[in-house]
Amino acid sequence: MILHIIKNDLKLLIADKTLWVIIVLFVLLIGYSIFNGVRWAKERQKQTHELTVRGDRALKADRDDLSAIESGVKPMPSPVPQAVLPTGKSYPTVLPPASLSALSVGQSDIYPYTTTVDIYATKHAPFNFYEQDNPINLLAGRFDSAFVIVFLFPLLILALSYNVLSQEKESGTLQMTLGQSPLSLKTFVFGKIAARFALILILTIGLSTIGLLISKVSFFASATLPRFLLWISAITAYALFWFVLAVAVNALGKSSAANAVILAGIWIALVVVMPSLLNIAAASIHPVPSRLEFVSKLREADNYTRSEGQKLLAKYYSDHPELVPEGQLDLNDFTRRFYAVRQENQRCIFPETLRFEEQLAAQQSLINRYRILSPAVVMQESLNDIAGTSTARQKSYVEQIRNFIDQWQNFFVPLVMRKATLKAADYDQIPRFQFQEETNGMIAKRIFVGLLLLILPTSLLVFFAFAKLRRYTLVG
Repeated sequence: MILHIIKNDLKLLIADKTLWVIIVLFVLLIGYSIFNGVRWAKERQKQTHELTVRGDRALKADRDDLSAIESGVKPMPSPVPQAVLPTGKSYPTVLPPASLSALSVGQSDIYPYTTTVDIYATKHAPFNFYEQDNPINLLAGRFDSAFVIVFLFPLLILALSYNVLSQEKESGTLQMTLGQSPLSLKTFVFGKIAARFALILILTIGLSTIGLLISKVSFFASATLPRFLLWISAITAYALFWFVLAVAVNALGKSSAANAVILAGIWIALVVVMPSLLNIAAASIHPVPSRLEFVSKLREADNYTRSEGQKLLAKYYSDHPELVPEGQLDLNDFTRRFYAVRQENQRCIFPETLRFEEQLAAQQSLINRYRILSPAVVMQESLNDIAGTSTARQKSYVEQIRNFIDQWQNFFVPLVMRKATLKAADYDQIPRFQFQEETNGMIAKRIFVGLLLLILPTSLLVFFAFAKLRRYTLVG
């Protein structure tokens, strides 16, 4: 019986010109969003790859040059070549786009995704170089698939479901259909919603699949397929919420026009108003430290450390006597003095940076705690997490840069301070940065929490709708 209802309802939907207008509009919107996301992901992948290749090529060129000198193929030039010196070395640290990033750019277009690390790098200011996009583009944000799904996808669902019962009731076909068959009202509603649910889900998942194929990612790779299944699960849960909401409003027994107004109001409240209120509340309860105060402290620390360069270098050698070079100690040596200055600068400012980041983390924690109030917030966070464009991945990137700064400086600084030279074999030990992704299990754990936050209100709406349908009157 349900299959018969689904089949019959699909025929009616296909015959309705309104459906085709809505579908064409949706396809155009999500098609453009996929194109925009794929273009961004390809450009980002190209940039990060070129930077890494450039860093590896520079180290390889120095190693080959030094190997030729050590083997006697080339004479030792004068002055001493850069390949022999431990100073002047740097390496790019890049955050490559994840496999599904073309589907959800998120805020990754405004987050720094690359910087270079050398012996002067500090943990409080890890980004000394990154690509700047057009400010107008950054202000508007990227029009990606996640935006279409979070904001416009519910409107498509509500446009197809706001009158799923009321139209039948107003035309008089509901009473006739249920009166001439053993069909229950719940079964009838389930069949009509199932038809629309299947149609919309197939359309959305199909377009998302096409987007992945266009982006030329390895679809069955270990990092792609599990995340795409999570993507499908999130879309399914989100669609289910809005369909059930439409049924619950229809079950109130009001007119189609009244249903449309109620559902539009709920959409505005849940998708537009509530996320804004959550952000305002988070910023008010956990305000970040003043930027002006931070900049003022940064300047004070910079002025102090620059004026005390010699003393700081002397103190550094006093704390690390094993690094004192042979011969007369030169406290005016720019390279070593500047490193000591930067380390003292980091000691003064890094705690302030951590305090700033702690407040941002507290804001995010508050939003996560109350995101059940807005399915749109749950969905946006989930899609960004799945696509690898979340704040969590950016935070992990910053932490990995800071760890890499320690590795880089632990390798080069002792050589610089002792005024030692490099051997060709030393180049094989130089640290290289490679971003370490979270496991699929860690991401799935967070996504399942989001799915539960969608399923819980959906379940409550199901109970509400069933209770109302028991007392639903078939005639207006």
